Amino acid sequence: MQWMPAITGVGKTQQFLAVWVNVIKFNAAYVDEEVIKELVQTGSFFSNHFFVVVTLFYIASIITTAVKFVNDSTELSRARDQGEEVALHVSHSSLISSDRMKPRSGDWAIMRNLLGTHLGHSALYTMCRILQDTSSQHDVHLLRGAVFYVNMALWGTKRVTTLKYTATSVLPSFLAVLSSNNSIVMYEVMLSIQRLVNKFGLELKDPAWDLVLSIMEAIIEHIETDSRTSPASQVTSTLHDTICTIEQLMELGQFHGSVRRVFELIERCSPVRPEASVLRLITFLSSNIIPIRSDWIQKLHSLVDKYFKQETRTTIRVRALDVLSNVISLNRPAYEDELIELIVVPQLQHIECDPDILVRNVAAQLLVDLALECENKRCLELLDILEKV
Repeated sequence: MQWMPAITGVGKTQQFLAVWVNVIKFNAAYVDEEVIKELVQTGSFFSNHFFVVVTLFYIASIITTAVKFVNDSTELSRARDQGEEVALHVSHSSLISSDRMKPRSGDWAIMRNLLGTHLGHSALYTMCRILQDTSSQHDVHLLRGAVFYVNMALWGTKRVTTLKYTATSVLPSFLAVLSSNNSIVMYEVMLSIQRLVNKFGLELKDPAWDLVLSIMEAIIEHIETDSRTSPASQVTSTLHDTICTIEQLMELGQFHGSVRRVFELIERCSPVRPEASVLRLITFLSSNIIPIRSDWIQKLHSLVDKYFKQETRTTIRVRALDVLSNVISLNRPAYEDELIELIVVPQLQHIECDPDILVRNVAAQLLVDLALECENKRCLELLDILEKV
C-alpha cells in the first residue's frame, strides 16, 4: 500500500490495481484485515479521482473481492457504499462515440461484470436515481450511459440474470429522463424501448405497455416541437420501427395494452407512416363514427379532411372516400341533409381541380350514387359539382 503514490505518479495505476485483485483473490488467507479495510478506503479515493473506465473496473473488482473477506459489519457497509460510488463513476465515464452513436462494447462488458456482483442491485438503483435527478440533466453522456446500461442489464442480449426486475420497475426512470429534452438521450431511450418490444413484446402486460406508450408519446412530442429533429433522424426511424412491431402484435392478437393509445400515436405521425398503417388507422377511426355519439359528424369531417383533403397518397385518399360513402349509405334516411351540407359539399366542391384522376373518378362515383337517391334540393348542388368534373 505504501507504493501506491509512487505507482500512480508514473501512470501504472491500472496494472497495480490488477495485481491487487489477484493478491486478494488468490492469497486471501495471508492478507491482514487491516489491509483489506485500507483497500476499501483507497477505493473510495480512486473512485472519486479517476474517471478512466478500466481503472474504475479494477477498483470495483477490489471492493467486490474485499467484501468477501471483511467480517466487520461497518467495513462491509462501507465497501457496499463504495461499490455504489464506483457504479456511478463507471456510468459517468461511458464516453459515447458521436460517429457510431452508441456506447463502446468494452464499457458494457465492464459494467456487466459489476452488475453481476452483489453490488449490482445498488448500481442499478444508482443509475435509475441518476435518470430521475433533474440536476443531472445537463450531463448527456452520463444519462445516456445509464439508460444503455439499465436496458442492457435487464433485457439486452447478454442481460444480467441475477437482476430479477421487470420493465415496470425502471421504465418510470426512462420516462423521467425525457424531460432533459435532449435528442441523444431520447435516441438511447427509444433504442431501449425498441429492444424491449422486439424481445419481450409478447410478455408485456398493460402496466408495462402504459409506460412504453407514454415514453413514445413524449418522444413524438419532442419530434413535433424540435425543428432540429428531421423526419429521417435515427430517433424517428427507431420510433416508427417500434410502432410497426406493435402493430404486428395487434394483428396477431398478442398486444395487451391500449389499442386506442397506439392509434393515437399513429394519428399524430400519420403523414410519415406507411400506407398500410394509416389504412388500419382509418378503419379504427371509422368504427367510432356512429350516430349514437354526439360528435360523430365532426369526427367524420375530421377524418375526411385529414385523410382525403390534406393527404397526397392515392390509396389513403380513396379509403377515406370509401368510409364517407359507407357512412352516407348507412345513415342517409335520418342524416342525409347534414352529411351533404357539412361533409360532401365542402370536401368535394372543387374535386375537378384534383390532379389525381383515380381520386376524381371515385369522388365522382360517390356523387352520382348520392344524387340518384337524394332529395331534389340537394340533388342540384351535387349536379353542379358533377358538371364541373
